[in-house]
Amino acid sequence: MRKTGILFLAFVFVCGMLFAGGGGQRDTATTDGEFRFERTITWIVPWAAGGATDTQTRMLASLVEPQLGVSINVINAPGGGGIVGFTQLMNSRPDGYTFSSATPSMLMYKYTTRTAPQHISYDMVDWVATFSANPTVIAVPAESQFRTVNDMINHARANPGSVRIGNSGLGSTYHASILYMGARTGTRFNIIPYEGGGPAAIAAGGGHVEAFLGALIESFSLFQAGRLRLLAIATDQRDPLVPDVPTMREMNAPDLINSFCAVLVARGTPEGAKNALERAVRNATSSPEWRQFAQEARFSLFNISGQELHDYLMSIDDMLAEFGDLF
Repeated sequence: MRKTGILFLAFVFVCGMLFAGGGGQRDTATTDGEFRFERTITWIVPWAAGGATDTQTRMLASLVEPQLGVSINVINAPGGGGIVGFTQLMNSRPDGYTFSSATPSMLMYKYTTRTAPQHISYDMVDWVATFSANPTVIAVPAESQFRTVNDMINHARANPGSVRIGNSGLGSTYHASILYMGARTGTRFNIIPYEGGGPAAIAAGGGHVEAFLGALIESFSLFQAGRLRLLAIATDQRDPLVPDVPTMREMNAPDLINSFCAVLVARGTPEGAKNALERAVRNATSSPEWRQFAQEARFSLFNISGQELHDYLMSIDDMLAEFGDLF
């Protein structure tokens, strides 16, 4: 009888722990439905330390951290053009304690991994909010014969393959933008990949390629130094940083994919955790500290979420689908 009573009490204790703690995991939802973070968050950066995404993520994390009330540990997981870090997020426990930064290159995986052992797609995770944007530009050496983006396109159409365009690498969104521009204008450009946008911009500034297509932030210092001339920028309106540079739309040229940074979580993450993160990012990106940082780092303010972000991602995917077979 005594043994039976002890077993019964043990059973009650275990059941109580399971119901109260979710099988060993504490319930982090408060009585009003809000999500309460209670331990350190891991924030993955799928690229090496020191790059634009890394520095922006670390600054953002420092502003988000006090709002969520817990520490955030930013780690770098580079490799495979971001695939290593993206996969790490996909395989993480969807409990609200793992974030990852992202760029539009992750929308490319849907097409670039179709024949890979593991096919992955941008919609296998949850996109919470964007936190910055880096407008795409087309630049040429200062002494180039091309005075407008249409000069470059017309020359390439008349002389297929003669215009070498440097970009940050095969499978990048800048690679996609060159293919898209070529498909839309009936031209064939000679795509020259480099290990990053910085080296590609330097190559153009040195006259090793006829043009550069990449982020404004990667070419701005060479533009200031008089080594590059900016032909066009892929924004809806002219950028205050380079007000004399026309938009692609002004030149009746095809739109290009602009780079941006966003924060993701694993599919199945509690809605309360995603809502809390979305609010924290919105507050952080509207703060004076973030605005000052954006001005110094020369990137644009860009914060969208929810349906607006979903529609934005779909518009990019629609563009990629037109020529996804080329990757």
